[in-house]
Amino acid sequence: MLFFKKKSKPSEEKKKQVEEKKPEKEAVKQVKEKAGKKPEIKKEQKLEEKPQKISAEKEDKQKPLAVQEKKPTQALSKKATRIAPHVLVRPVITEKATYAEARGIYTFEVVLRANKISVKKAIKELYNVEPVKVRIIRTTGKQVRYGRSVGRTKNRKKAMVYLKSDDKIEFVRKQ
Repeated sequence: MLFFKKKSKPSEEKKKQVEEKKPEKEAVKQVKEKAGKKPEIKKEQKLEEKPQKISAEKEDKQKPLAVQEKKPTQALSKKATRIAPHVLVRPVITEKATYAEARGIYTFEVVLRANKISVKKAIKELYNVEPVKVRIIRTTGKQVRYGRSVGRTKNRKKAMVYLKSDDKIEFVRKQ
């Protein structure tokens, strides 16, 4: 046996809510018609929502420039985090890399997930120089033997950073 739910008549509260919305919809239509656009009312759009409070930042922007107060900026915010320690591992100091430094090409070992853009940002942040271009080299680890034990070296990633002829990077070398 199937039972069907009877549709109940709308309560008085719902009728009042519907009647309250009608003038609001008409006002919206009139405003849009004045602007020369067709009135569009989406189902998702809720007209009964409370107006949003304006945040303190927006209020400052609305004030004239002479009235605005300067707020102290934080030294390290979420957006301005340092990326250099997470990208650059160490500079590569070999004979070949040293000859390349004389031509303005500096070689760094970087983390495996690093890309050209993150390396460029890290160099600019750490050494205050603007790289002209960055080339990335990925080397896979080699199989090595120490006596009878067989092992493997780790995978590496190198970044070759090209600088302008007048820019230089100074490395502090341990002696």
